[in-house]
Amino acid sequence: MATPAQLTVAYVAGCAPDDVRHWSGTTHYIGKSLAQAGLNIRHLGPFRAPGHWWRHCKFHLYRHILRKTYLALYDLKRAQALGRAVSAAVEQAQAQVVLGSFGDHLAYLQTSLPLVVWTDGTFLRLRGFYPDYQNLCAATRRAGEWIDRTVLQRCRLAVFASDWAAESALRDYGINPDKVHVIPFGANLDGNRTQADIEALIAARPESPCRLLFVGRIWERKGGDLAMAVARRLNDMGLPTELTLVGSQPPSRHALPPFVRVRGFLSKNTVEGRAELERLFGESHFLLLPTRAEAYGIVFCEAASFGLPSLATAVGGVPSIIRNGLNGYTFPLSAGPEVYAQHIERLMRRYYDYRVLSRNSFLEYERRLNWRTAAERMRALLEKVVQGT
Repeated sequence: MATPAQLTVAYVAGCAPDDVRHWSGTTHYIGKSLAQAGLNIRHLGPFRAPGHWWRHCKFHLYRHILRKTYLALYDLKRAQALGRAVSAAVEQAQAQVVLGSFGDHLAYLQTSLPLVVWTDGTFLRLRGFYPDYQNLCAATRRAGEWIDRTVLQRCRLAVFASDWAAESALRDYGINPDKVHVIPFGANLDGNRTQADIEALIAARPESPCRLLFVGRIWERKGGDLAMAVARRLNDMGLPTELTLVGSQPPSRHALPPFVRVRGFLSKNTVEGRAELERLFGESHFLLLPTRAEAYGIVFCEAASFGLPSLATAVGGVPSIIRNGLNGYTFPLSAGPEVYAQHIERLMRRYYDYRVLSRNSFLEYERRLNWRTAAERMRALLEKVVQGT
């Protein structure tokens, strides 16, 4: 029987070990945190399937001629090719358990080892939810559901980052509840900030102006227009407010209002990009991201690691991260700018309450929204699977 220190995991990552761009860095941090938790991680990937040019043509054929959406991610021929490559890599890894996150890499996997899945959503949850998953062609719909159903039925454990995703496995796919677990992802930013560090950051935040931070590359889906409206409403209410945009900006060519600052895309791959992003997390009062569709939301974990409360929409997996009154607040999808503005104005006028919320945000990060905690919980599950308990 393998001891915890000897447990070898074939981690089907689908990317290079140091790739912090893949899946917003989540793939990298899963492997890194599990290794730090004492597991022997065999990082497998990247994998490539032939026929990229043909899938590219199919995408444009469906979009421009058939007016449908085709997703190569759910192409069965591609999944078969990936399955062959992954099967060979797993066989050579000499592991005791397989861990993966992406169904297209796992659906055709041939192995006698137990399989564990750790992901943030299901195909049926994403279908019609994300803009890219709307108006899908019949082939993508059939393949997407088949891939997910096959993986979820075959896996020994199905671990999800949120209750929202776990509920889909239970309700939409009828998976045995005994093998469904929820382990939230952590923050994809390295840091060893202490409570004293957070106290210093909170103390340095001025009571005026109110500094709002928006971080998102997809303006419409992330609710950038609503974030702008919230900042405008707060200024109209007499609370001086600044809004900093990271990752995207309004598509309009009209001049931005004076209370908006555009920082553009900040890459975590560079020292300068990380430093600027961390500076903004540290000096802002709220992360404001009224997203319209979000399977999880790593950025909320990152904000909490700086004692930065989050204000967001109660959609997808977001409510599993943000707990109202602890590390921020979530609001209905129908909530307008006045709802957000009233909460912000109340907290800024009662600055003691704001500071308590900020401290609690960091405590939520320390308790459950960090990779160390996540990896320890996953390690315990993997050990049980290998031991057959």
